[in-house]
Amino acid sequence: MEQVLYYAIQLVWSYNLWKAKRVKQLSWAEGTWPSDEYIAVDMIFRTFKEQNKSKPFHLKQLRANIENTRLMSPGKPGTAKTIAGVRCVEWQGTGKTILQFHGGGFLGGSPESHMGYSFELSRATGYTVVSVDYRMAPEHAMPAGLEDCVHVYEGLLAQKVDPNQIVLTGDSAGGGMVLLLLQALKKKGVSMPSSAVLLSAWTDLSCECLTMVSEDRDCMIRNNILKHIGQVACGNINEQGARIADHDAKDATWSAHYGSFEGLPPLFFIAGESEIMSADTVRTAEKAESAGVEVKVWMARNMMHAFPIYSGCFPESSHAIGRIAEFMEHH
Repeated sequence: MEQVLYYAIQLVWSYNLWKAKRVKQLSWAEGTWPSDEYIAVDMIFRTFKEQNKSKPFHLKQLRANIENTRLMSPGKPGTAKTIAGVRCVEWQGTGKTILQFHGGGFLGGSPESHMGYSFELSRATGYTVVSVDYRMAPEHAMPAGLEDCVHVYEGLLAQKVDPNQIVLTGDSAGGGMVLLLLQALKKKGVSMPSSAVLLSAWTDLSCECLTMVSEDRDCMIRNNILKHIGQVACGNINEQGARIADHDAKDATWSAHYGSFEGLPPLFFIAGESEIMSADTVRTAEKAESAGVEVKVWMARNMMHAFPIYSGCFPESSHAIGRIAEFMEHH
């Protein structure tokens, strides 16, 4: 079934690419994105979003959709291993170790769903990439997943990995997880990694600032679904949609924007200008910078949510991987 779905996606992508070349208005160059290939992928997501706009939240479907990310950007499988009792997947390299945290709203995703990004990142940098299979809500509401990530980081230190040779990265909820991990390590007095790269980081589960970009411009995310996911992630709503608690979604336990940024390592924020969650990147980067953190921000013109993870689908993603690799090399 997965193979059939893979070829169906490729067929739709090929048709959309042909169509994009007929209607394309912008040439591919940084500052004048998108490319033909990007427009084709955008069409796939936009069509799927339109077809599902009236459907309610469904956890099983959400998880299946996120896992299908690997069909868009397959990469090569890594090697499963256990670190401090937590399942991880590793792409072996030399030099630094990149600790990667997948996105998926704290509800879905896995090292396998994001193996395209992990593989391409390891290939571009030559470094080892370790992707963490942390626990997720609603079965394990936050901060269970964060506890797993802390265990893995401390497990690497126990294996004599130099913290100055560790770099963190994550997309969407995984980007939020990166900041939550850094804040937890700081609070515990654990040695910090050298730096972190955050792709469209989701840092505020209250979804207070979704007004910077209109929902129509975002090819992927619906406001109402994102707000619902935030309530599930922080343990307020169960899988059936029933309210079971009244936690503050702005609590720094799960919303990194409201935590402390003092003493954090250099941060590279990347987001697309066309995503409704871009405000999280702007606000959180500004807060980190005001706390004295070395901050770099790249708001990519015309790009979708977490666009660097779609390696091999369009040239903008490959360009982003190159910029990420350059940052990691010098930090």
